[in-house]
Amino acid sequence: AWVAIVNSKSAFHLAAQTYFNYLLEVNAKLVTNNVEIDLALARIREERGLKLADQFIRIIDESILTIHLNQTGFPGVSGEMP
Repeated sequence: AWVAIVNSKSAFHLAAQTYFNYLLEVNAKLVTNNVEIDLALARIREERGLKLADQFIRIIDESILTIHLNQTGFPGVSGEMP
């Protein structure tokens, strides 16, 4: 999906971009990992060139992706972690 969002030549570009914009509008928390970002970056660089790949990684670098875990939902875990 990362590739389709930024690659206007992708058959899935419009659908991916529309869905991504919707997720941003509803303040959805997006979670990904470095492997997926690296794979997307390699494909973008291969398919669309270094300039677009550089723009993509800059956007990712500027993003803050966080996961908030509520410790009270885990049996036997309470309070702050050491």
